[in-house]
Amino acid sequence: MRLSLFFEDDLRLWSSSPEAPHIVGTSLFLLLCREFAPPKIRLESINSQITAIPNFLEDSKERITDPAEEAVEYLIQQTGMERQIATIEVDEYAERPTYFLSYYLGKHMIMKLKHDLMQKLGKDFDEKGFHEALLCAGNIPMRYVRRAVQEAFNVQLEGNFI
Repeated sequence: MRLSLFFEDDLRLWSSSPEAPHIVGTSLFLLLCREFAPPKIRLESINSQITAIPNFLEDSKERITDPAEEAVEYLIQQTGMERQIATIEVDEYAERPTYFLSYYLGKHMIMKLKHDLMQKLGKDFDEKGFHEALLCAGNIPMRYVRRAVQEAFNVQLEGNFI
């Protein structure tokens, strides 16, 4: 039996992660909260999935040879990283799989801020000024960075920072 809730790629990230039980629990909780069926049927579905998890994990472990080494090779091929650096990166991803998402979220917030500012200023948008304002704001939460950039350009942007 295959669970649609879990995928082999997820297992590769979760195999050595202390966060795995939390991730699995959260996934099951979200399944319970979705109103696709009466609560009794949802609980029965979750129970059958919980019962199937050990068999699924064992089956997946047999098919996964060395996910860390595969990831190291992938990084070396795709980025040209040296093996030692790629190994450190993979180890960090395995230990804290969600940590690096914060960088992508930050990038998204900065890109949204830039887009909002470009929409507001049009031809008056100053790329260098934007980067200077962004860097001058320093290492503070994005909501305050957004305020600092608005003050630097003397504008009020609509919406939020996400």
